[in-house]
Amino acid sequence: LEGRSFILYHLKFVLCGGDERAFEYLIQWFGYIFQTRKKPGVMPQFLSDEGVGKSAIFGHNQSGPWVIARIYGQYFQWSDDIDSLLGKFNRDSMNRLLCVMEKAGTYRKGHRDWQEMKSMITEGTMLAEIKNVNMIRVNDNRAFAMLNNPDSLKVTDGSRRFLCCEGNSELSQ
Repeated sequence: LEGRSFILYHLKFVLCGGDERAFEYLIQWFGYIFQTRKKPGVMPQFLSDEGVGKSAIFGHNQSGPWVIARIYGQYFQWSDDIDSLLGKFNRDSMNRLLCVMEKAGTYRKGHRDWQEMKSMITEGTMLAEIKNVNMIRVNDNRAFAMLNNPDSLKVTDGSRRFLCCEGNSELSQ
């Protein structure tokens, strides 16, 4: 498989574990964020063993930025630290359209940032703090995706902000 066929196969059978409903939702999610460039209010979370290929689609690996990072270019944000997204001096979060968080969940902090994280997924504005400048409220159109382990977020039955996809490591090779 090459090109688009490889990407669709990888999304459906590897990252979504063959779950047809999750894959269909994910394709619609991508369509929405690509076409409207607005916050969808739902964050896909990809759960799998290391090495399955989450970063190959959503981030960067040894060969450099991959599909989504290339599409978004300067409007792409990658983070492995939740504090850089929720803490002071978050200038890097301004004017972005997609933020991929890799192993950046709130679990390490005992879910301390959970409410802020939920708001960040759905709210269309954010407080931006730049060093030596007063905080200002700016538009925030970032969509979010998370590549992580199952304990990274406090997701409960009925949560409406998350699409949790369990990967299939058998098909990743």
